[in-house]
Amino acid sequence: MNEKTVRKILPEEMALPEQVRATAYHQRRAPDAAEADEQAQDRRGREWGCFAPGGELMACAVNHAFTAFLEGKPVPMGGVGGVATLPEYRRGGAVRAIFGPLLQEAREQGETLSALYPFSHAFYRKFGYELADTRSVYAFPSEALRAFAHDGWARPLTAQEGAEEALALYNRFASRYNGALRRDLRQMRRQLPPARWQGDCAAYALGNERKWLAYISYQARPAEGWGRVLVSRDIAWDGPEGLRAVLGFLHTLEPEYRRMELTLPEDVPLAALAEEPSTFDRTAHHSFMLRLTHVGRALACLPPPLRPYTVAVEDAFLPQNSGVYRVCAEGVTRVREKPDLETSVHALTQLVVGYCDMHMAAMRLDVRVCGNEAALSAAFPRRPLFIQDYF
Repeated sequence: MNEKTVRKILPEEMALPEQVRATAYHQRRAPDAAEADEQAQDRRGREWGCFAPGGELMACAVNHAFTAFLEGKPVPMGGVGGVATLPEYRRGGAVRAIFGPLLQEAREQGETLSALYPFSHAFYRKFGYELADTRSVYAFPSEALRAFAHDGWARPLTAQEGAEEALALYNRFASRYNGALRRDLRQMRRQLPPARWQGDCAAYALGNERKWLAYISYQARPAEGWGRVLVSRDIAWDGPEGLRAVLGFLHTLEPEYRRMELTLPEDVPLAALAEEPSTFDRTAHHSFMLRLTHVGRALACLPPPLRPYTVAVEDAFLPQNSGVYRVCAEGVTRVREKPDLETSVHALTQLVVGYCDMHMAAMRLDVRVCGNEAALSAAFPRRPLFIQDYF
């Protein structure tokens, strides 16, 4: 063996990548047996490794199997996580070597999107990923929600009590946001505390005599000086009534919390809904990245256009995506035509998921509009994104 080798981690080798991560991440706490077994089951058959000529595992990554929403449709999405390289092998191209076959297999197995949380956006852009999430974190004094009230019921929510109802509500909520995961029951339970109050975490379901309206999972954090801060962890609601129920419920917690930090999608202007907007501090968080694993399937998820258009995309890392696509009401086909739009896979990812519209995309250096501007503008409006799952 004269050069590094990339392959799947075998079942009997599952401890090797955990050793690499423990070294790379400076982990000091090993997961308990149940947690370790569950993690191993999730990774089995989806763990990749890059091996040195001598056979030592240099780097590793997991491509989790997820389903995400795109224009309200569930599509297969890979979630790349657990990327780690031993310090002595860094800057040697081990991670890059893994991403090639990982994405090739993902495309062949039907994935439309691939997602990750980067340590560096610039690093993962080399593999075709691009920023695709801006969530709003509102920090405000607890009394700022006094205008809201919830007159229905509030019930403790745990991984064993109410998880099925919470799952149904979450998936209705998440279907409005591109990139959000469509959860199964196990994923939902992972978002909830195992007991009514576990450590500093709690969750409550909210509703009225007709239906569930919302739920919120949150944790307590010490405030500077005195008191505590409520920090939201996971949230979902049905319509405006559900959002008002959450805000009204949070108002009832004012005596226990000095301040609150609420993470919301960009299409919820919380400060504008309150009596005194000046008491709200809003911070935009940029973390999540996406890439189109299969351009044709992704374009086919968009609403059928009223007018056809053509897009030329360049994908240096996954060249099967490169080419000219014609999109019309009948579907998506590859063609040999002059394109209306020339773009990198990075910019096209942002356009397809709605992170930006054509006006914003045209500001990029890797986008050139060649014509048919009205059709392109109609095809790529801004759409809300909101991702709450970490991996």
